[in-house]
Amino acid sequence: MDQETGEYSVLMKSLNHEDPDFGPRDVLTVWPLSSINNEFIRLYSTVRWTDEPGDMDAAEFVWGYESVDLKTGEAASTIFGPLEVALFSGARRPGHPNEMYGVLNFLKAYDISTQTELRSIPVEHSYYTLNFTRDGKKLYLLGADADIGVFDPESLEQLAVIPLPGDGSLANSAVIQH
Repeated sequence: MDQETGEYSVLMKSLNHEDPDFGPRDVLTVWPLSSINNEFIRLYSTVRWTDEPGDMDAAEFVWGYESVDLKTGEAASTIFGPLEVALFSGARRPGHPNEMYGVLNFLKAYDISTQTELRSIPVEHSYYTLNFTRDGKKLYLLGADADIGVFDPESLEQLAVIPLPGDGSLANSAVIQH
């Protein structure tokens, strides 16, 4: 929205995109993610038509993400992998822009360029959101319970659990460097 004139413009069409190769998108915008990369990312799921549009027997279910570069304002929409389980949120790994990570009941890593899964593990309990250290060497999972899980993004090995007082619920994370 132009603050002076009050006029709106559309940066990116989401549900009503005009790509005939894909069905409508399903998005869950609860956690603004990936400020670590100076971008806004939200996941979406959709179907990719492999035959006639609307032919669900020949459709592929896929994950994608919509992103906005917070420095330039450039927007993009990218498919990153097959939809096999529900994910609540995701982020690209700092220093590894071709890797997308997503979480809910599984922690998954994807190769964006090949649209394939790299690694996957079930997690001890649901986690709603994730974040990386600035160097991309540690991954933090939180929300939905009273802890923060710390993981190695290379192996997805759990490194630690940081207990929290109370419930993490819909909490989001921020990485503060000083």
